[in-house]
Amino acid sequence: MPEPRASEKVVRIAAQMYEMRDFAKRAFGAEYATRCAPWIKIIMAVQRSRRCGVLPALLRLHHDGPPLSGFDVLLSVSAAVEMSETDRILEKLPNA
Repeated sequence: MPEPRASEKVVRIAAQMYEMRDFAKRAFGAEYATRCAPWIKIIMAVQRSRRCGVLPALLRLHHDGPPLSGFDVLLSVSAAVEMSETDRILEKLPNA
């Protein structure tokens, strides 16, 4: 079977990230936001230090940081999805 095109891979990866986020919301319920909050701060710190976007910061965190538990991977990816959605919402707001 031929290798999928790059854009198809991006769509598949994004879908998997959203599935992880949705699973985390179901699994953690009312604690979801509290569990994601530290990861949002960590990703933002990597963004500032590396001067990059949310996804490059997430990748840097996973590649350069210490090994993460399964829950930490789940929550960090969920936090990145939440941050990406917030960025898109803010881009649509009129300039104040």
